[in-house]
Amino acid sequence: VECGKVWVSDHAQIDVAVFDSDGNVVFPWVTAWRDYKSSKWLGWTIQCGSPNSDRIFQAFYYAATTYGLPDDVIIDNGKDYRSRDFAGGRNRENFDNKGKATSMLDELGVQVHFALPYNAQTKPIERDFRTIKEYLSKHCQGYRGGNVVERPEILKDDIKSKYIMDFEKFKD
Repeated sequence: VECGKVWVSDHAQIDVAVFDSDGNVVFPWVTAWRDYKSSKWLGWTIQCGSPNSDRIFQAFYYAATTYGLPDDVIIDNGKDYRSRDFAGGRNRENFDNKGKATSMLDELGVQVHFALPYNAQTKPIERDFRTIKEYLSKHCQGYRGGNVVERPEILKDDIKSKYIMDFEKFKD
């Protein structure tokens, strides 16, 4: 596999509490595109709300305008990735896009491969999200942990005392 020829994408929720523009406590989401060979992040968005196909388009646009188009993409099986506008839907027999609908990726000549369902190893970007948690999120004020066992007891106090970041500052 040559650098830049195959991209991988997924969403992940960041385990750090932040205040959104309305003063509500939220846990941001990141949508990213990563080069399969070099592991370089090519394009991403960070948002307060749940991820959706608009965020996928936006992150793909950022990556494509900077690095050109890939030959292949490996994407998640979520509805937002399977959308007819983006990937043309999913052929259930082989998880490849031999689609009937014209999608953006089809128009651009990008071959779509859907990752095996419930198999994180098929998307190397999952490891990147774990690395972000270990080396960044754990050291931020407002860290909530990936599960109840990891949750710091101080989190509630930090939120009550407004000792967590605003989303815009976190995004920067």
